[in-house]
Amino acid sequence: MDFIEYCHQNRILLMIYPPHSTHTLQQLNVVMFKPLSSAYTGQVAAFMERCQGLTSMSRRDSYPMFLAAWEASFKEETILKAFEATGISPFEPQVILKSFDTRQPTQGSSSDTDSSALSNSD
Repeated sequence: MDFIEYCHQNRILLMIYPPHSTHTLQQLNVVMFKPLSSAYTGQVAAFMERCQGLTSMSRRDSYPMFLAAWEASFKEETILKAFEATGISPFEPQVILKSFDTRQPTQGSSSDTDSSALSNSD
């Protein structure tokens, strides 16, 4: 409760996510990690090309590459898109709710058994 009190006293709003939903609700998972991963992969590829595979990569080498990837991917415009993609700002709950749509396919959908390679008698 000390943590909640601290947040309350310092006007910090807590966001509590339901279990097993962060892959859909968290801005980092939804928008930010893919560009970061791509940028870091590009940094590593450039490093390997520069050293022509003659030098192994150390932790000391990885930090500047990660920092460059972070700066390339964590831009204000991308961060704002992350909040929009998760329906937080502007507040639009339907953005997320439609991703949890679990309606069963209709009778004429492609999941019909008619498209099976096996016949009904098999």
